[in-house]
Amino acid sequence: MPFIGELNQERVIPEQVPDKTTVVCPFCGGGMRPRQPSNEDHVRHFFHLSNSGSCTGGESEEHKRMKSMAVSKLRDVFSGQYSQCGPEVMLDVNGTASTVKRRVADSLVCFEEQHPLFDSGLIIEVQFRNKGKSIPETTRDYLEKGYSIFWAYPKDFSETEFKYERLEEGFSSNSNLAYLPGDLYRVGEFDEEDLLWEDPIPECNHQWRDIDGFQFCARCRINRMYSTDRTRFLYDNVGFLGPTNRDDVPLEESPERDDNKNIDSQNGYGASKYPRGVSDDCTYDDEHRWVDYGWADQGKALCKGCDAKIRKEDIPNDEMIDESF
Repeated sequence: MPFIGELNQERVIPEQVPDKTTVVCPFCGGGMRPRQPSNEDHVRHFFHLSNSGSCTGGESEEHKRMKSMAVSKLRDVFSGQYSQCGPEVMLDVNGTASTVKRRVADSLVCFEEQHPLFDSGLIIEVQFRNKGKSIPETTRDYLEKGYSIFWAYPKDFSETEFKYERLEEGFSSNSNLAYLPGDLYRVGEFDEEDLLWEDPIPECNHQWRDIDGFQFCARCRINRMYSTDRTRFLYDNVGFLGPTNRDDVPLEESPERDDNKNIDSQNGYGASKYPRGVSDDCTYDDEHRWVDYGWADQGKALCKGCDAKIRKEDIPNDEMIDESF
Protein backbone atom coordinates (compact mmCIF):
# COMPACT_ATOMS: atom_id res chain seq x y z
CA MET A 1 0.00 0.00 0.00
CA PRO A 2 1.86 3.18 -1.13
CA PHE A 3 1.98 6.25 1.13
CA ILE A 4 4.45 8.44 -0.77
CA GLY A 5 4.20 9.66 -4.36
CA GLU A 6 5.81 12.22 -6.63
CA LEU A 7 3.99 15.26 -8.05
CA ASN A 8 5.70 18.10 -9.92
CA GLN A 9 9.07 16.57 -8.95
CA GLU A 10 8.29 16.74 -5.22
CA ARG A 11 7.46 13.94 -2.78
CA VAL A 12 3.89 14.12 -1.50
CA ILE A 13 1.61 12.21 0.86
CA PRO A 14 -1.97 11.17 -0.05
CA GLU A 15 -3.71 13.98 1.85
CA GLN A 16 -1.79 16.59 -0.19
CA VAL A 17 -3.26 15.24 -3.44
CA PRO A 18 -6.86 15.84 -4.63
CA ASP A 19 -8.98 12.86 -5.66
CA LYS A 20 -8.46 11.59 -9.23
CA THR A 21 -5.05 13.31 -9.45
CA THR A 22 -2.34 11.05 -10.84
CA VAL A 23 1.07 10.98 -9.16
CA VAL A 24 4.17 8.97 -10.00
CA CYS A 25 5.35 6.06 -7.87
CA PRO A 26 8.95 6.96 -6.89
CA PHE A 27 9.93 3.29 -6.92
CA CYS A 28 8.47 1.79 -10.11
CA GLY A 29 7.53 4.94 -12.08
CA GLY A 30 3.92 3.84 -12.46
CA GLY A 31 0.86 6.05 -12.07
CA MET A 32 -0.98 6.22 -8.73
CA ARG A 33 -4.01 8.01 -7.32
CA PRO A 34 -5.16 8.69 -3.75
CA ARG A 35 -7.84 6.56 -2.13
CA GLN A 36 -9.98 7.38 0.89
CA PRO A 37 -9.48 5.30 4.07
CA SER A 38 -11.69 2.27 4.57
CA ASN A 39 -12.58 0.19 7.61
CA GLU A 40 -9.55 -1.99 6.88
CA ASP A 41 -7.00 0.62 5.75
CA HIS A 42 -7.81 3.40 8.31
CA VAL A 43 -5.71 6.07 6.55
CA ARG A 44 -5.75 7.71 3.11
CA HIS A 45 -3.24 6.08 0.76
CA PHE A 46 -2.26 5.74 -2.90
CA PHE A 47 -3.09 2.87 -5.22
CA HIS A 48 -1.42 1.88 -8.48
CA LEU A 49 -3.51 2.33 -11.61
CA SER A 50 -2.08 -0.90 -13.01
CA ASN A 51 0.23 -3.77 -12.00
CA SER A 52 -0.19 -2.88 -8.34
CA GLY A 53 1.24 -6.20 -7.20
CA SER A 54 4.55 -5.85 -9.03
CA CYS A 55 5.91 -2.84 -7.10
CA THR A 56 7.73 -3.67 -3.86
CA GLY A 57 7.94 -0.02 -2.82
CA GLY A 58 11.66 -0.02 -2.02
CA GLU A 59 11.19 -0.14 1.77
CA SER A 60 8.75 -1.54 4.29
CA GLU A 61 5.13 -0.44 4.12
CA GLU A 62 5.20 0.33 7.85
CA HIS A 63 8.13 2.71 7.45
CA LYS A 64 6.45 4.60 4.59
CA ARG A 65 3.18 4.74 6.50
CA MET A 66 4.87 6.29 9.54
CA LYS A 67 6.63 8.93 7.44
CA SER A 68 3.30 9.83 5.82
CA MET A 69 1.55 10.11 9.19
CA ALA A 70 4.36 12.32 10.54
CA VAL A 71 3.93 14.74 7.63
CA SER A 72 0.17 14.72 8.09
CA LYS A 73 0.53 15.72 11.75
CA LEU A 74 3.05 18.47 10.94
CA ARG A 75 0.66 19.92 8.35
CA ASP A 76 -2.11 19.93 10.94
CA VAL A 77 -0.12 21.36 13.87
CA PHE A 78 1.59 24.10 11.84
CA SER A 79 -1.22 24.93 9.43
CA GLY A 80 -0.71 28.43 7.97
CA GLN A 81 2.84 28.71 9.30
CA TYR A 82 4.90 26.76 6.79
CA SER A 83 6.33 27.35 3.33
CA GLN A 84 7.03 23.65 2.73
CA CYS A 85 5.88 20.44 4.38
CA GLY A 86 6.43 17.00 2.91
CA PRO A 87 8.11 13.61 3.04
CA GLU A 88 11.59 12.61 1.85
CA VAL A 89 12.83 16.17 1.27
CA MET A 90 16.37 16.55 -0.08
CA LEU A 91 18.36 19.07 1.99
CA ASP A 92 21.72 20.65 1.25
CA VAL A 93 24.02 20.08 4.25
CA ASN A 94 27.22 21.05 2.46
CA GLY A 95 29.63 22.87 4.75
CA THR A 96 28.75 20.96 7.92
CA ALA A 97 31.25 18.95 9.95
CA SER A 98 30.35 15.72 8.14
CA THR A 99 31.52 14.76 4.66
CA VAL A 100 27.92 14.42 3.44
CA LYS A 101 26.63 17.08 1.03
CA ARG A 102 22.93 16.14 0.97
CA ARG A 103 20.55 14.34 3.28
CA VAL A 104 16.95 13.24 2.80
CA ALA A 105 14.68 14.22 5.70
CA ASP A 106 11.95 11.65 6.34
CA SER A 107 9.36 14.30 7.26
CA LEU A 108 10.02 18.05 7.16
CA VAL A 109 8.21 21.31 7.84
CA CYS A 110 9.92 24.61 6.87
CA PHE A 111 8.47 27.76 8.43
CA GLU A 112 7.67 30.97 6.56
CA GLU A 113 9.05 32.93 9.53
CA GLN A 114 11.52 31.74 12.13
CA HIS A 115 9.68 29.64 14.70
CA PRO A 116 10.21 30.74 18.34
CA LEU A 117 11.22 27.21 19.36
CA PHE A 118 12.11 25.16 16.29
CA ASP A 119 13.96 27.87 14.31
CA SER A 120 13.98 27.32 10.51
CA GLY A 121 12.12 24.04 10.51
CA LEU A 122 11.36 20.75 12.22
CA ILE A 123 12.39 17.30 11.00
CA ILE A 124 10.93 14.01 12.16
CA GLU A 125 13.21 11.08 11.37
CA VAL A 126 11.58 7.66 11.65
CA GLN A 127 14.10 5.25 13.16
CA PHE A 128 12.77 1.91 11.95
CA ARG A 129 15.03 -1.16 11.77
CA ASN A 130 17.91 0.95 10.54
CA LYS A 131 21.09 -0.76 11.67
CA GLY A 132 23.59 1.60 10.06
CA LYS A 133 22.27 5.16 10.24
CA SER A 134 24.66 7.52 12.03
CA ILE A 135 22.22 9.33 14.30
CA PRO A 136 24.62 11.80 15.98
CA GLU A 137 26.22 12.75 12.64
CA THR A 138 22.84 13.21 10.94
CA THR A 139 21.56 15.22 13.91
CA ARG A 140 24.56 17.56 13.85
CA ASP A 141 24.13 18.22 10.12
CA TYR A 142 20.50 19.25 10.54
CA LEU A 143 21.19 21.41 13.62
CA GLU A 144 24.03 23.24 11.86
CA LYS A 145 21.56 24.15 9.10
CA GLY A 146 19.04 25.57 11.59
CA TYR A 147 16.60 22.65 11.76
CA SER A 148 15.28 21.00 14.91
CA ILE A 149 14.98 17.22 14.87
CA PHE A 150 12.99 14.53 16.63
CA TRP A 151 13.86 10.85 16.28
CA ALA A 152 10.59 8.92 16.25
CA TYR A 153 10.11 5.19 16.45
CA PRO A 154 7.12 2.85 16.15
CA LYS A 155 5.59 3.38 19.59
CA ASP A 156 5.28 7.11 18.76
CA PHE A 157 2.53 6.22 16.27
CA SER A 158 -1.01 4.97 16.68
CA GLU A 159 -2.76 3.05 13.94
CA THR A 160 -3.90 6.30 12.33
CA GLU A 161 -1.55 9.14 13.37
CA PHE A 162 1.73 10.35 14.80
CA LYS A 163 1.50 11.07 18.54
CA TYR A 164 2.66 14.69 18.56
CA GLU A 165 2.55 14.80 22.36
CA ARG A 166 5.50 12.38 22.34
CA LEU A 167 7.51 14.97 20.41
CA GLU A 168 6.48 17.72 22.85
CA GLU A 169 7.52 15.56 25.81
CA GLY A 170 10.86 14.85 24.14
CA PHE A 171 11.74 18.52 23.70
CA SER A 172 10.49 19.55 27.16
CA SER A 173 12.60 16.85 28.86
CA ASN A 174 15.78 17.37 26.78
CA SER A 175 15.51 13.80 25.56
CA ASN A 176 18.35 12.33 23.51
CA LEU A 177 15.70 11.91 20.80
CA ALA A 178 14.90 15.64 20.52
CA TYR A 179 17.30 18.45 19.59
CA LEU A 180 17.03 22.19 18.92
CA PRO A 181 19.74 24.06 16.96
CA GLY A 182 21.13 25.36 20.26
CA ASP A 183 21.63 21.79 21.49
CA LEU A 184 24.55 21.08 19.18
CA TYR A 185 26.93 20.81 22.14
CA ARG A 186 25.13 17.79 23.62
CA VAL A 187 24.72 15.72 20.45
CA GLY A 188 26.52 12.41 20.71
CA GLU A 189 27.09 12.57 24.47
CA PHE A 190 27.03 9.04 25.80
CA ASP A 191 28.21 6.71 28.52
CA GLU A 192 29.36 3.15 28.04
CA GLU A 193 25.87 2.13 29.19
CA ASP A 194 24.52 3.56 25.92
CA LEU A 195 26.59 1.12 23.85
CA LEU A 196 25.43 -2.40 23.07
CA TRP A 197 26.79 -5.41 24.94
CA GLU A 198 25.79 -7.79 22.18
CA ASP A 199 26.78 -7.64 18.53
CA PRO A 200 23.76 -6.00 16.79
CA ILE A 201 24.57 -7.75 13.50
CA PRO A 202 25.84 -11.20 14.54
CA GLU A 203 25.24 -12.63 11.07
CA CYS A 204 28.05 -10.46 9.67
CA ASN A 205 31.48 -12.04 9.23
CA HIS A 206 33.12 -8.88 10.56
CA GLN A 207 36.26 -7.36 9.12
CA TRP A 208 37.41 -4.89 11.79
CA ARG A 209 39.62 -1.90 11.00
CA ASP A 210 41.42 0.11 13.73
CA ILE A 211 40.36 3.78 13.89
CA ASP A 212 41.55 6.09 16.71
CA GLY A 213 40.65 4.10 19.80
CA PHE A 214 37.85 1.99 18.33
CA GLN A 215 37.22 -0.42 15.48
CA PHE A 216 34.99 -0.18 12.41
CA CYS A 217 33.60 -3.11 10.39
CA ALA A 218 34.29 -2.74 6.67
CA ARG A 219 31.29 -4.97 5.89
CA CYS A 220 28.29 -4.02 8.04
CA ARG A 221 29.54 -0.48 8.92
CA ILE A 222 29.23 -0.59 12.72
CA ASN A 223 31.73 0.39 15.43
CA ARG A 224 33.03 -1.32 18.54
CA MET A 225 35.39 -0.46 21.40
CA TYR A 226 37.01 -2.51 24.13
CA SER A 227 35.93 -1.57 27.65
CA THR A 228 38.62 -2.20 30.26
CA ASP A 229 36.02 -1.73 33.03
CA ARG A 230 33.75 -4.40 31.59
CA THR A 231 36.55 -6.48 30.01
CA ARG A 232 34.58 -6.92 26.80
CA PHE A 233 33.81 -5.26 23.47
CA LEU A 234 30.88 -2.82 23.33
CA TYR A 235 29.11 -2.14 20.03
CA ASP A 236 27.79 1.04 18.42
CA ASN A 237 25.48 0.99 15.39
CA VAL A 238 24.26 4.61 15.49
CA GLY A 239 27.51 6.59 15.37
CA PHE A 240 28.50 7.39 18.97
CA LEU A 241 32.12 6.34 18.50
CA GLY A 242 32.37 7.65 14.94
CA PRO A 243 30.43 7.91 11.69
CA THR A 244 28.98 4.70 10.26
CA ASN A 245 29.22 5.90 6.66
CA ARG A 246 32.96 6.25 6.22
CA ASP A 247 34.69 7.07 2.94
CA ASP A 248 38.12 6.14 4.33
CA VAL A 249 37.20 2.45 4.76
CA PRO A 250 36.14 0.77 1.49
CA LEU A 251 33.02 -1.37 1.68
CA GLU A 252 33.73 -5.12 1.59
CA GLU A 253 31.13 -7.59 0.38
CA SER A 254 30.00 -10.12 2.98
CA PRO A 255 29.99 -13.83 2.17
CA GLU A 256 26.67 -15.56 2.76
CA ARG A 257 26.26 -17.10 6.18
CA ASP A 258 23.67 -19.36 7.74
CA ASP A 259 21.05 -17.84 10.01
CA ASN A 260 22.15 -17.59 13.62
CA LYS A 261 19.15 -19.38 15.09
CA ASN A 262 19.87 -22.17 17.58
CA ILE A 263 20.15 -25.62 16.06
CA ASP A 264 19.53 -27.09 19.50
CA SER A 265 17.61 -25.64 22.40
CA GLN A 266 19.44 -24.18 25.39
CA ASN A 267 18.10 -27.04 27.49
CA GLY A 268 18.82 -29.69 24.89
CA TYR A 269 15.23 -30.57 23.98
CA GLY A 270 14.95 -29.55 20.35
CA ALA A 271 14.98 -26.33 18.35
CA SER A 272 14.86 -23.02 20.21
CA LYS A 273 12.52 -20.19 19.24
CA TYR A 274 15.18 -17.57 20.07
CA PRO A 275 18.64 -16.86 18.61
CA ARG A 276 21.71 -18.52 20.05
CA GLY A 277 22.50 -17.37 23.58
CA VAL A 278 18.91 -16.53 24.62
CA SER A 279 17.17 -19.12 26.77
CA ASP A 280 13.62 -20.21 25.91
CA ASP A 281 12.56 -19.50 29.50
CA CYS A 282 13.15 -16.38 31.59
CA THR A 283 15.24 -17.32 34.63
CA TYR A 284 13.30 -14.81 36.75
CA ASP A 285 9.67 -15.02 35.69
CA ASP A 286 9.22 -18.11 33.44
CA GLU A 287 8.22 -16.08 30.35
CA HIS A 288 10.21 -13.21 28.86
CA ARG A 289 8.72 -9.69 29.12
CA TRP A 290 10.22 -7.70 26.26
CA VAL A 291 10.60 -3.90 26.34
CA ASP A 292 12.36 -1.39 24.06
CA TYR A 293 16.11 -1.31 24.61
CA GLY A 294 18.85 0.97 23.34
CA TRP A 295 19.34 4.58 22.31
CA ALA A 296 16.92 5.89 19.66
CA ASP A 297 15.35 2.46 19.14
CA GLN A 298 18.28 0.44 17.90
CA GLY A 299 15.99 -2.41 16.94
CA LYS A 300 16.64 -4.30 20.17
CA ALA A 301 14.46 -5.53 23.04
CA LEU A 302 15.32 -6.30 26.66
CA CYS A 303 13.67 -8.84 28.99
CA LYS A 304 12.68 -7.03 32.20
CA GLY A 305 13.07 -10.25 34.15
CA CYS A 306 16.44 -11.73 33.18
CA ASP A 307 18.02 -8.84 31.18
CA ALA A 308 18.34 -10.98 28.04
CA LYS A 309 18.66 -8.89 24.87
CA ILE A 310 17.38 -9.75 21.42
CA ARG A 311 16.75 -8.14 18.04
CA LYS A 312 13.07 -7.21 17.71
CA GLU A 313 12.82 -9.04 14.40
CA ASP A 314 13.77 -12.27 16.23
CA ILE A 315 10.89 -12.05 18.72
CA PRO A 316 8.30 -14.76 17.92
CA ASN A 317 5.03 -13.54 16.39
CA ASP A 318 3.03 -14.61 19.45
CA GLU A 319 5.03 -12.32 21.77
CA MET A 320 4.68 -8.55 22.09
CA ILE A 321 6.79 -5.55 23.15
CA ASP A 322 5.46 -4.17 26.45
CA GLU A 323 5.08 -0.41 25.79
CA SER A 324 4.08 0.43 29.38
CA PHE A 325 7.75 0.85 30.34
